[in-house]
Amino acid sequence: AFNCSEGRELLGTAETQCGASGNWSSPEPICQETNRSFSKIKEGDYNPLFIPVAVMVTAFSGLAFLIWLARRLKKGRTNAPATGPQSAAVLRQEISRKDG
Repeated sequence: AFNCSEGRELLGTAETQCGASGNWSSPEPICQETNRSFSKIKEGDYNPLFIPVAVMVTAFSGLAFLIWLARRLKKGRTNAPATGPQSAAVLRQEISRKDG
């Protein structure tokens, strides 16, 4: 009987017999390296629920990140100290009120 080492698959029949004429009953099998990374998906051997669930999880994760980012940016804007010409004018007015 023929067999292959781990990571390889047998192509051909596992057993062959020598006939009365001296010929084998089937050609010699060969061992071919298997690439199992996506073979189950290619063969259709996966749960069809997997793809929509993966899409929904990705979409909700992206949405949650965008909401978190928007809230963080909004919070940063309201807590940031005012800068620029308008805030300088307000500061001058407050100083003049205290002096006067």
